[in-house]
Amino acid sequence: MPYAKLVNMFLGMPIGRAACLGIGATVSKRIHIRARIGAGAVVVDSIPECVLVHGVPAKVIRKMAMGEN
Repeated sequence: MPYAKLVNMFLGMPIGRAACLGIGATVSKRIHIRARIGAGAVVVDSIPECVLVHGVPAKVIRKMAMGEN
């Protein structure tokens, strides 16, 4: 079972399809589709789709193209 699905099931926090969480990321708000969360980031606000975020608190570093991995 994908990690994001486990987090959603056990913690009730919605994490969008194809979102990626870095090691040690702390999430307290919704993460939308295809968002990338950097390692050690602390998410305190909802994260829009197709962005890369990092930091404490997490801030948008850049927007990503829909096909970008």
